[in-house]
Amino acid sequence: MYFKRRPLIIVVAVAALMTALFTGCESGRADGDSSVPQKTPLLDVSLSTSDPQNQRIQAAQLTNGWRSEDGSAYEADSPHPLQMPKGYDEATLFLSAASGEIALQFSDDYPPLSVSVQRWDARHAGTDSADVWENGEQVAVSANTFNIENDGNDYIYEVHANWEQGYSWYAFRVNAAELIAIPQPRRL
Repeated sequence: MYFKRRPLIIVVAVAALMTALFTGCESGRADGDSSVPQKTPLLDVSLSTSDPQNQRIQAAQLTNGWRSEDGSAYEADSPHPLQMPKGYDEATLFLSAASGEIALQFSDDYPPLSVSVQRWDARHAGTDSADVWENGEQVAVSANTFNIENDGNDYIYEVHANWEQGYSWYAFRVNAAELIAIPQPRRL
């Protein structure tokens, strides 16, 4: 009798495994609710310009906190964006056009309830001055996008995102490349 049930047990185990793989157990989502991630979403930032080579990076995740459906919670603290110890080597966009549009895309297709953005001139990187920290320039955001102009300065951006389950702050840098004036042909 034991040997007759063994194939049935194997079939049931394989079916359960396949069901688990294809019903939302990936992406850190909570069991039973495929719309709420188990942890704070990551942030991808894309820069679209007139240049055909659009750029996409993952922003550095800073201070964040999250409460899962099962009641577990965590909080993680980080330095201010101007104090980032390793800088923004992996989280830098290069703006070589006169202007561009930044789009914010949160992982797990789980948009926040609110988003705010501020920026600082990158010359302030490494500062410990609370006066500088508190005087970031607010950036107007609409539908998780905002426009930037190439004024020749580099900026460090901080994004604050809030969900019902928690919050996360992110940072990235936009490095403005010098615009090269292309001489116009002379007319004879």
